[in-house]
Amino acid sequence: MLLTWLRRRRRRKLLSEPFPPEWARYLEAHVAFYKTLAEDERRRLQGIARVLMAEKNWFAHNLDMLDAYADGTPPLESREQYTAWVKIMTGEYKELLDSAEKGRATLLDKYGASNPAEFFAVATERFFERPRKIKEKHPALYDLLRDYYRQDPAMRL
Repeated sequence: MLLTWLRRRRRRKLLSEPFPPEWARYLEAHVAFYKTLAEDERRRLQGIARVLMAEKNWFAHNLDMLDAYADGTPPLESREQYTAWVKIMTGEYKELLDSAEKGRATLLDKYGASNPAEFFAVATERFFERPRKIKEKHPALYDLLRDYYRQDPAMRL
């Protein structure tokens, strides 16, 4: 109940802020039906987009815990996918951990070095927020998340 209250409070605060003009331009340019929506429908879609962007971390944690474990590995479709997941995510996690310990700048938020579950959440955030940079700097991670989410956000920008 406390978590629900906190989430609602966070969302109210988030939705009270002005919608970023660059996001509105993106919706106008890339969402075919956006211009046909009534103003109240646009505000509703903007609110949904804002919450989705703000809560990617929480979304990733929920996916991770679908198998009852917060371990950075959500349920996967096959043994091969699991093997690739462990290899790539472990390597990327260790790289972030090393960079964080040495104080090096990283594309991934250093909070992801806290544990594998946070790493998955942070990697998910960056995958959707800065897909081209992730694809450039961490191509194996990008490919893994692209296959998992069945989304290729770098191709849309």
